[in-house]
Amino acid sequence: MYRRWFGLLLIPFVLSSSVAGANDSTIEKTVEEIAADVPQSIFYQSNQFTQASPEQTDQPSQEEVSEPYELMAENERLALYVEPATLAIKAVNKETGYVWSSGLDHPDDYRLNNTWQQFVQSAITIDYIDQRGNSKTESIQTNSSQTMITQTENGFSAFILFLGANVEMKLEVDLTEEGLSIRVPSDQIDEGKRNRLTSMEIYPFLGSSFDDDREGYMMIPDGSGALIRYGDNSQFATAPFTASIYGNDMSTSRRIGNVLTLPLYGIVHGTNQNGLLNVIESGEHYAELSAYTPGISTDFYWISPTFHYRYTYFQPTSRDMSGTNVYQQDRNDFDIEMNIHVLENEKADYAGMAKTYQEKMLAAGDLVDREDEYSMRLEYLGAESKPGLIWDSIVPMTTADQVRSHVDQLKANGLEDLLLVYQGWTNGGRTNTLPATFPVEKEIGGEDALVQLHDELADEDIPLYLYNEFSSAYKGASGFDGSNDVARQANSQLLSWNATKYFNEMYFMKSSVSEDLAEESALEFNERGLNHMAVDTTGYMLYSDYEEGKEKTREDAEATYKSLFESLADKTIEPAVYKPNPYVWSGTHHYLNMPMYSSNYMMATDTIPFLQMVLKGFIPYYSNYVNFQVNEQQDLLRMAEYGMYPSYFVTGESSSKLANTASSDVFTSQFSIWKEDILQKNERLATVLKEVENETIDQHEVIEPGVVAVTYSNGKTIVVNYTMERFEQGNAQVEPADFKLIEQWEGA
Repeated sequence: MYRRWFGLLLIPFVLSSSVAGANDSTIEKTVEEIAADVPQSIFYQSNQFTQASPEQTDQPSQEEVSEPYELMAENERLALYVEPATLAIKAVNKETGYVWSSGLDHPDDYRLNNTWQQFVQSAITIDYIDQRGNSKTESIQTNSSQTMITQTENGFSAFILFLGANVEMKLEVDLTEEGLSIRVPSDQIDEGKRNRLTSMEIYPFLGSSFDDDREGYMMIPDGSGALIRYGDNSQFATAPFTASIYGNDMSTSRRIGNVLTLPLYGIVHGTNQNGLLNVIESGEHYAELSAYTPGISTDFYWISPTFHYRYTYFQPTSRDMSGTNVYQQDRNDFDIEMNIHVLENEKADYAGMAKTYQEKMLAAGDLVDREDEYSMRLEYLGAESKPGLIWDSIVPMTTADQVRSHVDQLKANGLEDLLLVYQGWTNGGRTNTLPATFPVEKEIGGEDALVQLHDELADEDIPLYLYNEFSSAYKGASGFDGSNDVARQANSQLLSWNATKYFNEMYFMKSSVSEDLAEESALEFNERGLNHMAVDTTGYMLYSDYEEGKEKTREDAEATYKSLFESLADKTIEPAVYKPNPYVWSGTHHYLNMPMYSSNYMMATDTIPFLQMVLKGFIPYYSNYVNFQVNEQQDLLRMAEYGMYPSYFVTGESSSKLANTASSDVFTSQFSIWKEDILQKNERLATVLKEVENETIDQHEVIEPGVVAVTYSNGKTIVVNYTMERFEQGNAQVEPADFKLIEQWEGA
């Protein structure tokens, strides 16, 4: 109840803050003022924060594995059993004795109707379309499906014939050093001639938990990361949390929906006791993750990905754009492969999950060790275009000379650790010009001034990243062909986003065109001695292309984008990438606009720094723009907690000049107004974050509501106190709404 009430409490504050930000004078309502109106025990127990884990209890008792389960394989860590009729599995952790089950030993003891019992007990449930176009669901138990099990060296394989759907497939389950490998190969799926497979769930109840039987949680990579703790938090949730990995495919869906940037989820049964981390190695481009709490369909907490073999899309049938939703004709061709890491003891929590994924990415070469050194990011807007009755005009906002002046002023005040990004440097300004790059907009000083600025700053160890866009373009922009370079939706229409009052319709490029554009820009950069490029959209937006005869899947697009960033590296270009998905981490030198919060979905209990714990020490990451935030004070504390470097969006001129442009939502940005704030926040953050440069986060611990201790690999701890009371414990004394670095903390 507290979380819902607190969310309602914030509504008038957010509205008033939005109005207050409508000019270049800052009217800030701080965390102190909000907290003064709300009991702190409520404020810091909202799902915007991480909650303290309860005291460790005894290992939960488990029933013995008995008939009809049969032992299929075992290794030093685990033993794998299968129930032949349903293919339900049990995995026994030999170290802890804990048994992970995909089904229920006594399903009649729970409030489950026949359909739900079949779903829970079956290894696989499918959805399909019959000859008449009706959607149907079938589990292995529904029609007594035929199964044929073969024991293998490390587990088993099983051929399954769903009798109602007449769909046949192969399931492979193996023990690994990490845990379990579960596969459904695409070339082993036979749909027959009558029906069409649309989706599949595999062992959806593996790791499920009945009501509040045990302490623990589900972890979802929503934003920075979120937990759904077992308990009474779910009473207001009426629908499951659902989100697609890498977001929805815009070529089939016009619904934005929730987005997961990592292909994984986690389950904990007893903090620091037993856990699972499921990493989807193949099929993630078609996976939609759902998390349920008691009261939504069943009395269980459970989490599972649904793999979509066919999506519905809107097919216009007349010139007025009326139409109907239809399913894809051809099945999406992909293997499903999930590697489930079985965790125990100190690894059985979200910190252990982050470390496990970090180690996996490092071993695969998908995460490389880069210099993670503190710097303040200033993102500049050079010029913007303003629509006119006959032609557009240019609004110069920050010239190269102004950038030079700003840097000199900051250096004179002791701020030398800077990373600069320059938007709107191209001819025509920020909007309606990209993907074309050169020539440089003359209103900011032209090419000579820009190259001189780049070179001068490079000599001072201050990189200047020039903003580029390879995946999207506005209608009327130069550098692309609107007919041949744009991806096609499933309904054959061009893939685009609607126009607004101030800028034209936006098109999305074919992945091959994006690669060509990047190649061309890299060569132009090389010719001028430029080597820093900020890349938007390409690192995080993934969509299919349905051009007839040249179809490209999201998997194809991912491979192209990986090649794109490898090509930039070959040309000595160092990319700073906005919100990069993990498949381009190896080519990312700086992570821009990293999320600091989860989406605060109703059933979530905690926001956690899962993404930060994976990347800290390997890729320097930067916040969203501080001067655009509702609560700067709270976000400053969050940056200290998450090891995140600050960012500002700044201009030389007043943001009032951006009225009636596509950048009219920039309320306050003028450097002269924000200069002191930049210096103050840098002074506070640099003091502590410089002490943990190139270090990884080893531990993230909530000491009490509103007080967090983050310990790094060098043994240093940053204690963050969100509360309005002084915190004292061990050798840590932290003032209200402040943070402090402790060399060797004695309070843990």
